This record gives sequence, structure tokens and C-alpha cells, in this order.
Amino acid sequence: MLGELEKKFIQIVKASISNKIYDTDLSLDMLNKIFDLSQKNGLTSIIFSALSPNLKKYEKESSLYQTWKQFAFQVSLDQYRKAQELREIAVLAEQCNISLIFIKGPLLASLYPQYALRYSSDIDLYLSAEDLNVMEGILQKKGFLHVEDKSKENVKVFSKEDSIVLELHTRLWEDYESNAIKILEEYRINDVENKSPYCIFNNSIIVNGLEYTNHLIFLIFHMIKHFSLGGNKLSFITDIALYVNYYIDKLDLQRFWSCIKDAGYEKFTIYIFSIAKDCFNMNSKVFWGKASLVGYDDVLDDIINTYNVVDSEKGRYYFMCTIMPYYLGDGKVGKNKFLQLLYLMFPAQSALSPKYSYGKKNKFLLFVSWWHRLFSYFLYVISGNEKYKISKKFEIVDRKLTLLKKLNLIE
Repeated sequence: MLGELEKKFIQIVKASISNKIYDTDLSLDMLNKIFDLSQKNGLTSIIFSALSPNLKKYEKESSLYQTWKQFAFQVSLDQYRKAQELREIAVLAEQCNISLIFIKGPLLASLYPQYALRYSSDIDLYLSAEDLNVMEGILQKKGFLHVEDKSKENVKVFSKEDSIVLELHTRLWEDYESNAIKILEEYRINDVENKSPYCIFNNSIIVNGLEYTNHLIFLIFHMIKHFSLGGNKLSFITDIALYVNYYIDKLDLQRFWSCIKDAGYEKFTIYIFSIAKDCFNMNSKVFWGKASLVGYDDVLDDIINTYNVVDSEKGRYYFMCTIMPYYLGDGKVGKNKFLQLLYLMFPAQSALSPKYSYGKKNKFLLFVSWWHRLFSYFLYVISGNEKYKISKKFEIVDRKLTLLKKLNLIE
């Protein structure tokens, strides 16, 4: 069951995305807890306005109001800067006849009462591999530098003045491979030529994004990736709720549910849609005749609180590496915990993460990749960064695997 803190947090977020004030009195202790929870869920700046009357009451005895206000101001300043950069990049790309597709952040931010308050850590752009070199040239002229150590085979990362991070995706699924991804490709979700127009930044610019239905399918894929490999944020659900409400009449629901079912995402999607409907007034038309659910507290609690359990960047990374074999491969959650542990330590070739791509491409290097994984983890432990004992980490992983099995995301 959700605790009082989580329930109040959901009510506050609901008021915020509806552009309303949350007028129920809250204690200073509760406000501090909500601030911490909002930080982990990417919603701190979004809920500031709704909580301002509550926060101002404690302005003399606490710095929380000023801290929160300054955070929201800084987020809005950063997002305005990103918006200006994107406007210029979109114009330059069009001049060079580049089919540039906007995904996630900018398209979703514009659905909130104040787009500049939706925090986005980076900018994601999707384009064909043939246009990559020209696009890189545009970014370099704009002062962006290639961040090689954070780039992947299908994702080139660029930064400007260490404050704006931009990712050029030549593949929607980054470097991941799985049976579900093959099905999404069969439905042509990644078709760069199948695009729809989006008005963003208070309707100040029109850009191309993935076709409306394809973008919703991609948002589900993106959420499943994060849910499986390290943790979601509640902002992912508010994004989906607002997206569905705004574009509901443009969605091909028959195609959407056909693709979702074939990819094995149906049960997960119904759970997420049920949460979005009950908590954030998402339009129930999107269910297309399917029944919504009520027993989702464990899923919702995991989304809100996973970052409380594995709360450091490195901690999330190593948590992700243990789940990766199940996300990418054919691992099954069995009752034999010893065999389950062995599979986590020595995954099948198809289940290796992109970090160990040499083991995926050459079966003779599979053995090397196993020991590479273990040695990397050993170095992490002896460096003093490991926060949890192996037994605790396995407990966390086991709980996540049980939840993934419940949602039919793994066998």
C-alpha cells in the first residue's frame, strides 16, 4: 500500500499539471519530504507553483521556500536556453534538408502549464545515419563539442558550455537488441520519414516528431527500458497522461494496441494507463475497450521510490547490469535462487549489455566478457562506492524481477 507521503505527492502533482493550487495545509516536515521525493521523480519545478502558499507560511523559519524557488527559476532559465538552441538548430537542419525528428523532452514539455518548468536533462533528436555528418557539422558551428566517452554506436552525445547536452540518435533503441525491438521495427515505429508536426514552446515553433501513435509507442518502450533497468520517475506517467489527453483524437488506437500486444507490452501498458487515468485524469478512451486495473500500488510504489533504493548514479548502473540479461535475453525467473544468481553472473551471449558488445559479436570472447563484468564490479566494490552488500543487492534485484514477471515483461 502507498503511504501518506506518496498519496499526498500524487495529489500535489495532479493539481500542478492541472494548473491548480494545492490548498491543503502541510507541515514543514512533510514539505521537506515532498521536496526530496519530487527531486527523485523529476517534478520539483513542476509542483513549485501549486505549493507556493504552503511554502510561504514557513519562509521565516526555513530556507525551503527560497531553495525551491531558486531551483524552479534555474530550471526555467536552462529550459529557455535549450528552447532557443533548438529553434536555431531546427532552422539550420531544415536549410540543409535534414529530416530531423524531435522525440520526448521538447514535445512533452509543451503539454505542461509552463513548458520551461518541465526539467529535461538532455535534448534527444532522431535522424537517419546518412544525415549524421552534416548534422554534426551544424552542431560544431553552434559551439557543441562531441563527448566521445558518453557516446554509443547509435547515439552521439554533444555538449555546449557543460550546461546543454544533446543526443543525436540514429537508432531509436540506442544499441539495444531484443525480440520486442524487432517487433517494433516490423511496425515501423522507427520510420524517420513517418512524422507528424508538433507545436512547441508556447506554439512559437512547429517541428517534426515521430508520428503521433508511433511516439506514444516509443514512450511506452522508453518507460519499460527505464522501469526494467534502473527505475522510472513519476514524471514519465504525467508525460504519458498529458500526451494522450492532447493527442487522443490523432491516435490510431487499433494499431497502437496491436503493436503493444505483439511486443509483449500489453499488461505493462494497461497498468501504466490505469495509474495515469486514476491519478492524473488521463482520457479513458485510450483503453480502446480494455478494462483498467486497480491493484497497481506495488507498481506505482516502485516507480515513485525505486530511486530511493538505488540512489546513486553508479548504484543505478550496477543495478542495471544485473537486470540487463533479463531485459535483453531469454532469462526466466525461476524458484532456484542459485541458478538465478549464476545467470545474473554469467548471462547468455544474447543477453549481454551493449557495454560488452565484443562478447555479443564473438562467441569466443563471451568468457572474457563474463570476467570483464565481474572484474568491473569488483573494482567498484573495493573503491568503497558499493552501498549495499551482495545479499541486499540480490534482494533488490529479486524484487524487481518478481515485478517484471507480474507485468509479463520477462518469463
